[in-house]
Amino acid sequence: MMRPGRGAWWVLLLSLIGFQPLAFATPPAYAEPREAGRPAWQPVSRGADEVRMKVVAVDPSNPRLLYAGSARAVYVSHDGGSAWRERFRLPAAAELTGLAIDPFDSRRVLAATTSGLYGSFDGARHWTRLFRGAGAGESRCQAVLFHPLHRQEVFLGTAGGLFLSADGGRRWQELGVRLRNRSVRHLAIDPRQPQRLYALTDQGLF
Repeated sequence: MMRPGRGAWWVLLLSLIGFQPLAFATPPAYAEPREAGRPAWQPVSRGADEVRMKVVAVDPSNPRLLYAGSARAVYVSHDGGSAWRERFRLPAAAELTGLAIDPFDSRRVLAATTSGLYGSFDGARHWTRLFRGAGAGESRCQAVLFHPLHRQEVFLGTAGGLFLSADGGRRWQELGVRLRNRSVRHLAIDPRQPQRLYALTDQGLF
């Protein structure tokens, strides 16, 4: 099992404190870095109309398939970021907060927004709203996460609690009464103990 490198931990830390970087990536081969031992960074948002990207997701089975999102749209790249195409324009009242790709089926993509959860099951060609929530808190989706080992198991963090889907995002049920009405902002699974899920909320880490 691969352990996350130092860069991955920085991404996690910056995510936890609310930092939203632009979409940049390091190429596999570094071309004349300015300083020895340091990678040469290159922008990889060509073709995206909006410069300020909020989230990015990489297909675990195909690292050249990337999804990125601004507040208003979802973009896809099939060549590691060289070219992008808009695949989903969010409704007027919604803003994108998170993206997730199914590790067992890269055609399944979920987009968390401030007005519910949207999903595509055909590689981002068609989208539908999969989760509305019972109220304003639940409708504000803030984090979405596929389980890396359990097929079709998905976790959804909202401003009104935590939810679980056992069928890839089509149907949802509340997970844990203790997190009811808590704002679940980030989710993470322990890579060594994948049965352990962490939920960062407005009232602490659970």
